Amino acid sequence: MRMLLLLAQLAVPRDSASPAALRDLLVRAAEVNRTLADSVRGYRTRVESEIALALLDSAGREHTAQVEQVATAGEWRSDGTWRERVIGYRSESIGSIYSALSFIQGWTLPMPSRQRLSLGATRRKGKGATGIDTLWSVHPLATGRDTVYRFRGGDTVAVLHEASRDIPIVRILVEPIAKPGSKAIAFSGEIELDATRGQLVRMRGTFVRVAEVERAGGGVGVQRVGIRAVAYMELENSEVDGRFWLPSTQRLEYQAAIAMMGEGRSVIHVVARFLDVAPAGAGPTLASADSLHPKHEFAYAPRDSVDHFHDWRFPIGALTANARAADFDDMAPDSWKPTGAPRAELQPRRATELLRYNRVEGLFTGLSGRVRFRDAMPGLTARAWGGVAWSERTVRGGSSLELERGQWSLTARADRALVNTADFLTLQDGDGDQSLGAFFGSRDDADYLDRFTGMLGVRKRFGVHEAARLRVEAGVVRDGALSVALFHNPFRSDSTFRANRPIDAGTALHTVVSLELNPGVSGDFLDRGVGLSLLLDRADGGVRWQRAEARLSARLRPGPFRVALRADGDMVTGSRIAPQAMLELGGDNGLPGYDYKEFGGDRAVLLRAIGGYQFGVLEAPIRLHGRWMIPGLSPGLAVGMQGGWTGLASDAGRASLARLMALTPGGARTTGGMRSTVEALVTFFGGSIGLGVARPLDHQAPWRFTIGSGGTP
Repeated sequence: MRMLLLLAQLAVPRDSASPAALRDLLVRAAEVNRTLADSVRGYRTRVESEIALALLDSAGREHTAQVEQVATAGEWRSDGTWRERVIGYRSESIGSIYSALSFIQGWTLPMPSRQRLSLGATRRKGKGATGIDTLWSVHPLATGRDTVYRFRGGDTVAVLHEASRDIPIVRILVEPIAKPGSKAIAFSGEIELDATRGQLVRMRGTFVRVAEVERAGGGVGVQRVGIRAVAYMELENSEVDGRFWLPSTQRLEYQAAIAMMGEGRSVIHVVARFLDVAPAGAGPTLASADSLHPKHEFAYAPRDSVDHFHDWRFPIGALTANARAADFDDMAPDSWKPTGAPRAELQPRRATELLRYNRVEGLFTGLSGRVRFRDAMPGLTARAWGGVAWSERTVRGGSSLELERGQWSLTARADRALVNTADFLTLQDGDGDQSLGAFFGSRDDADYLDRFTGMLGVRKRFGVHEAARLRVEAGVVRDGALSVALFHNPFRSDSTFRANRPIDAGTALHTVVSLELNPGVSGDFLDRGVGLSLLLDRADGGVRWQRAEARLSARLRPGPFRVALRADGDMVTGSRIAPQAMLELGGDNGLPGYDYKEFGGDRAVLLRAIGGYQFGVLEAPIRLHGRWMIPGLSPGLAVGMQGGWTGLASDAGRASLARLMALTPGGARTTGGMRSTVEALVTFFGGSIGLGVARPLDHQAPWRFTIGSGGTP
């Protein structure tokens, strides 16, 4: 393969080409599209792909939950046959046991130009039919393109300097033509052509149903509670043998949002790299009448062959490491864009604004919505939410205004909320989100207070992909005590809820300053690197505390090893300390193996780490039934350690802890040293499941069986 030597300059775009010139260029490019397959004759290649499942939270942070790496041997023939054979597979996960290969197949496009584009996804056939269909779109250079697309542009956007020639690159904008009632799918975006040869160099865009092309409309729209899913594509080609532009890097992306689940999204990144492209030598042309219609044959090598594959060119996670959902924001649907006509939407920030269940409120039901002013007032968003706690017979809710300008954000909010008093940033669940355990098992391991808040805040983001975030907030809070409204869940009268712990009620001036470095690295997900969070929290008035917290998170993957850790340190000071600001450990609150919030203090340290090794065997994906697949068994070993310490450094802390832990068996007490546990695990499915044993290190106790994720501390 001959590589381009230098991107010499970005030419100043001139006015778009005349309609006649653009039409002539498209005719020539379409003819090249029709005959290129005959000229190339065929080629072989190795393709390495990654399929990564990511979660985009309401704060805009993206977290990777699963990565599958696939190696295929590809052979393309000019009769239109594209054979891909899976020769290698491995995966890494923090809890999911499913394979995206169940519904993602045929994600690579063997030729830069064809009659159809594959969306890389499959669906079940219609009623009465069996099997699955691949989703297809009409190619912008297909024979019948003028009935599907409109074209604009044709200006030269860059000149590439290669050893033997200059290559002018022309960009053309592609717009689907609306066809109400049609079920067809079309490409919307841009294509870039080698203006000298008329061959496709790059294309980037999204896929839309032609029946919905003009549905966005104007004015204020209302988004109903539902699901919005979008597919994007970006293809880049490289020049081979100085004659052909053949595939180099291809990316497909699927994003989906469920309105009632909050402002986050589920994202699937699919990135493929074509390696060692070797065109066929001289020989008879194999073209046929169907050569422009791709016939994708996707198969798997024998299981033992896939299990023993180790010839990877890229470390797992490398291909999708820099992929972000925001890369396609300019092509997002109207309902996701920050520009356009104002929109009113029934859209909660978190699902708990709509529905939750806990021992204080009982069943809470509510409504939540927002108005994004967009072009009417760029960056301004107004939110309102509220609902009823039926057992408590209390109304909670609030409203906020947020103004975003570039990297800056200003907020004002006023609300009444149920606040979880859990300590440490990594343990805070927020808004009584104990619903499943409380509803089905009478388990609500949290303590709550009733908080009225009026706050003003400013936030500044730094760097590419938000490498750092600074937040400052100040305002007034009023904390109120709460009692338990329910004694058991609807199904078990023999299992009672625990009492709610005491607090100091009163009004205070509340100030918060936080700094996050690499906020996407939390240790809970697969994102690699090191993250640091610092928090200063102060209350002055009828309720008092001064609190400082630091959190260090890291995840590394050297070869077959993986290491993840989280370290939290916290201290509370003041001449008087409200009990709700004291620090507690035990049970699910950071120290498993001990009772619920068994230990407390005004100083605390919480350490959690896990190290694992994968053997690199039994990695071939497992087919369950029909098209459904799960990752390979992929066994490994892991060792995890957890440690916690609490202490008291002031009389104010001792007095506050005595009040807080009056209901705790054994009374108020610190850990009396570092309390720690160790667990040894056998992991499966890329670390998504861990089975093993655990025991305390600080005192004699038997080993106990544990089950959970084998990839997170």
